[in-house]
Amino acid sequence: MIGESAGRWNTGNRNVIIGRYAGTDTLNTTTINLSNSIFIGYHAGGKETESNRLYIENSDSSTPLIYGEFDTNVVQINGTLNISEVLKLTPQSAPSGSCSNSGDMLYGDDDELYLCKAGTWKKVMTN
Repeated sequence: MIGESAGRWNTGNRNVIIGRYAGTDTLNTTTINLSNSIFIGYHAGGKETESNRLYIENSDSSTPLIYGEFDTNVVQINGTLNISEVLKLTPQSAPSGSCSNSGDMLYGDDDELYLCKAGTWKKVMTN
């Protein structure tokens, strides 16, 4: 832990906490037990209550610039992501049936790109 009050009141283990008040809710003095997490930036992850989390942010925002869940392999970018080279997609089984999250995209093993829209997979690119 590096930074004034970084990780204050956290009794967990295997954390990396860098930044003033990172991993700390300054309004709450209750002891928390978060482990296996990384918080980088002023007040990053200040209101988090779950372990295995990643926050890169310079506030206690619930939508940090970068958020992740190590236990579910989820990464979320809350902003524009610019890729200067090539985006490489790994083929997955081509979807069949319905989908639940509008906006989800999938590159199928049939060399097609699919978009989930209103509960249905739509091809957005044909080979």
